[in-house]
Amino acid sequence: MGTLTNSDGRFLLLLDRAVDPATTQELPLQVALLGYGTEERTIEVAGNQLVLGDVGMATTALAMDELVVTGTAPQDEEADPSAPVRVPGIDGEGWQSASLAGADGATRFPVRIVPDLAVTSVHVGTFDGTTVVRVVQELQDGGALVVLQSARRMLVEGEGGATTVSLTRDDGAFVVGRAERSPDSIRALLERIR
Repeated sequence: MGTLTNSDGRFLLLLDRAVDPATTQELPLQVALLGYGTEERTIEVAGNQLVLGDVGMATTALAMDELVVTGTAPQDEEADPSAPVRVPGIDGEGWQSASLAGADGATRFPVRIVPDLAVTSVHVGTFDGTTVVRVVQELQDGGALVVLQSARRMLVEGEGGATTVSLTRDDGAFVVGRAERSPDSIRALLERIR
């Protein structure tokens, strides 16, 4: 069983078994967040009350190779900056393995992820002079969600099979998600990106 917190760390946890209100039970709790260590402890549940206290988590550097991203602006002075970035394929050439954080733990890219899905890979590509970040996250059923993120709209070429959905976030970022899911299901995942 699991749950997510809001931005204040508050959460609702529904137990998968009944707790006798006249007794106190001890249950294991594991708290994990990408970029932080995992905190494990035993909590007491009495009736419908949960005694958790504060959970402090230490930052942890991700074990990924360092990458320096460089790019050049388009030389065509008449290029339309509102034109979409042409990405030659989500799985095609032009991608380099990357890390979200350097050895110092600082975030290298303004990348957001779906909070409760494991990140399986991160790649970066420069297309039409624009940096595009590709993050692959594992879905609960073992499938994969591939998310492209850029400061410009994207036109993904040559992709067949899986469903692809584009979304403009409230912060102005553009995201494209692809998975073996319905468009509404992919859009719901993309809207959860933080």
